[in-house]
Order: sequence, then structure tokens, then C-alpha cells
Amino acid sequence: MTDERKETTIQELRSFGLIVGGVFLSIFGLFVPFWKNGNWNPWFSSLGLALIFIAIVSPSILKYPYKGWMFLGGVLGAINTRIILSVIYFTLFAPFGLLRRVFKIDPLSLRLDEKLDTYRKSSDKKTLITWKNHFKKKEYTICSN
Repeated sequence: MTDERKETTIQELRSFGLIVGGVFLSIFGLFVPFWKNGNWNPWFSSLGLALIFIAIVSPSILKYPYKGWMFLGGVLGAINTRIILSVIYFTLFAPFGLLRRVFKIDPLSLRLDEKLDTYRKSSDKKTLITWKNHFKKKEYTICSN
């Protein structure tokens, strides 16, 4: 489920520092001051600049922040996946299943019918022409005049 690699490459660490530092710098250095009417917080902007500087000069320093960031991302991803899938299931699939049971809709014919001798459904008889052009694209008309 998770990638259990032993070593992180310098390129991955450099990419991490540049991306996370750039995002911190752009969000807290550009977006938030305009959004908060000029209230600029230098701490997050300096954190972004520090990450970018370290990523350029010595990316191996970012090894432990990178591992912590990836662990946090894995935990949050696992939580979000369970929440999102639960919401989809209980808002989409469960109501449809309940409605199908209430209205006794059985598209797969899974319900037992004691009146029937067999559940086999005979298929249409295929001719030689049917098998000759088996993969030929069929032309369909929407309405005929």
C-alpha cells in the first residue's frame, strides 16, 4: 500500500523543497496579504524562502521534513479516502439499493421462481453471416423517415 523505499534521492528532496517552499511563499507571501487586506505574516513567507534556499544549496538537509511530510500525507490520504468512499456509498449506492428492494426490481433475475422448470434463457440462433463480419462496425440510425 505504501512505498517502503530505503533511500530518498537528492532530486526528490530538491523537488520537495522547491515545490513546498514555492507554495508557502506564493500562498502566504502573495495570496493571503491581498485576501486579508494587507496583513502580511513574514513567518510563513520566510519558511517558504528557507525551504527554497535549502533545496537549492543542500537538499539532503530536507530528508526528515520530507519523510514527515510524506507520512502526514499518507495518514490524511487514508482518512480522506475512507470518508469520501463512505459518503459516496451512503448517499448513492445505499439509497438505490433500498429503492430497488422496495420496488422489487431484479434486473439479474436472482429471485427464486418455483413455477419455472429451468432458468435457462435461449439465445438467438446465429447464422454464418453473423460470424463472418463479427467485428465490423455496425451503422445505427437514430430515426427513420
